[in-house]
Amino acid sequence: MAKHSFGEVITLDFPYSHYRWGKKRPAMVLAQDAEGDILEARITSKPKFLPTDVFLAEWKAAGLNTPSYLRLSKVITIEEGDILSIVGSLSDADRFKALEANIAFARSQQTT
Repeated sequence: MAKHSFGEVITLDFPYSHYRWGKKRPAMVLAQDAEGDILEARITSKPKFLPTDVFLAEWKAAGLNTPSYLRLSKVITIEEGDILSIVGSLSDADRFKALEANIAFARSQQTT
């Protein structure tokens, strides 16, 4: 089992939330558990300017072809075999922005 870490950019068939099929697109690794399941967040070139979207300023360095946004509100759990290719990794600056946005998103979901 390969080890994948936060900020790694891969491609996979990312399913749409309202369909059973998906589209080949990049995604970023959020985490991998001890059993090998990998939590991924969608990467898109179509901005919606949602609070959960993070602009990837160094998208070229991450191996992406167009200016891109990490969409933390669209996540999926996959297995190693679902990875089509490993594209690259986010820069330290983009990884930090993604981590901060992920923490803020998680906190916004807490109930009191």
